[in-house]
Amino acid sequence: MNTESAVLPDKARAAVARAADLRLIGLLLASPSVENRRQVDELRAEAPDEALRALAGQLRALDDGYHGSLFGPGGPVSPREAAYIGRQDPARVMAELGSFYAAFGFRPPAADPVDHVATEVAFASFLSLKEGYALSRGDAAAARTTAEALHHFFREHLSVIAGGLVARFTASPEVEFLALANALLARSGGLPLKEEQLVSLEDEDVMSCGMCEGEDPKDSTE
Repeated sequence: MNTESAVLPDKARAAVARAADLRLIGLLLASPSVENRRQVDELRAEAPDEALRALAGQLRALDDGYHGSLFGPGGPVSPREAAYIGRQDPARVMAELGSFYAAFGFRPPAADPVDHVATEVAFASFLSLKEGYALSRGDAAAARTTAEALHHFFREHLSVIAGGLVARFTASPEVEFLALANALLARSGGLPLKEEQLVSLEDEDVMSCGMCEGEDPKDSTE
């Protein structure tokens, strides 16, 4: 057995652990439901990150209405990437997300838009799990392809929305959600927001657009 194949099990375990952490983060950012709460309780018992487990317990105890007051229509924090992309074309971003999901056989939850943070985190978890599976089988080529796709997705999408959430929660009293957004940002490589994205956080026209409030672009009159 060569040196590379000998370390594959450790790499596989790390990928699976990352997938579990991401899945838990995504569920905590998703709209509350009976099924989501059940999965959160299961993952809390198994998540390798002790701080994340504790944070999940704090967020799990919050009233469901609290989540809606933050992320719902008219709330202070948008859960969608479209809110944090500055002057980029939202349709292009949506198309790229759809292509990512289709290429890897990922089926987004029907309840949330494709650029919702919970959907994007679920996809990142899905990719990380696929990477771990490929590594456990010794399929270095498949693992490398998946890892590269995950890195690209982090850089182009997940770090954007994670950084936007951190910026929003830094300016608000929701310390538990700030900690959760920081945990997500850390797992997306800690990539900083680009200058145009930071500017967009101060642009009320962008933040109040239909895309940010959960409307379908075709329903917009603008």
